[in-house]
Amino acid sequence: MPILKKCNLSYSKFKKIYEKNEPILLIGEQGTGKDFISTYIHYQYEDGLLLTINFDKYPIVQLDEIPLKHIRTIKFQNLSLIKESHDILSAFINKCIDLDIHVFILLENITQFEPFTCKVSNKVELPALNERNEDISAFVLYFLSALHEKYGTIAVKIKEQSLTLLKETIYPFNIDDLQIIMKEIALNENNIVIQHSTVEKVLNLEKLPIKALSLKGTLKEIEKEIIELVLKEENFNQSKTAERLGINRGTLWRKLRE
Repeated sequence: MPILKKCNLSYSKFKKIYEKNEPILLIGEQGTGKDFISTYIHYQYEDGLLLTINFDKYPIVQLDEIPLKHIRTIKFQNLSLIKESHDILSAFINKCIDLDIHVFILLENITQFEPFTCKVSNKVELPALNERNEDISAFVLYFLSALHEKYGTIAVKIKEQSLTLLKETIYPFNIDDLQIIMKEIALNENNIVIQHSTVEKVLNLEKLPIKALSLKGTLKEIEKEIIELVLKEENFNQSKTAERLGINRGTLWRKLRE
């Protein structure tokens, strides 16, 4: 599962802290990859078990009843549901560290950890997927590979114009949404390389919004974004795109590759 090494998610930082056995706060919106990353880091090691404690289902007062002998990593979810006995979790985390058990604490915002007394200096914030477009390509290829292995889907590659469309899409639930979209695309594709028509069909059915034009960045960056939007509206027909923009195809080709 090499995806994190390709994505801009500070893989080496996570791994280094994990190896030092220091608790890590993973902070981010739903679907930004907190569960994905903590699971991935854990499975880089071959011995021991991963335990997820979700306080939506497990009462905090029963923490000390958990047998820890074969546990190597624990991740905590839904700390915001803990209304009292915060010191119990703080003591349990310290106990885990003493037993060389790795700890991930998954939060949507840092204020959820304020009632707890244990000190955790390692805070890693995961931005929304739409704020890290450079990661979408790696996630798309990873999901295609995983779907091929699990379901025997045919597609293992994707066209650049299809990838551009996926990057222009807004994902309210971040990686969770992208994973659902990629599953539908893979199940509906009969070619090794995903066709643009398949991506358009699935996105239209899912009704996910497309990103609006951003006026941030340099003039050249804004110009390229306008060209890409017009290109998409013209179904990637370069002749029609160049005509609408009042430039020739050679100029269009050059500007797209700058």
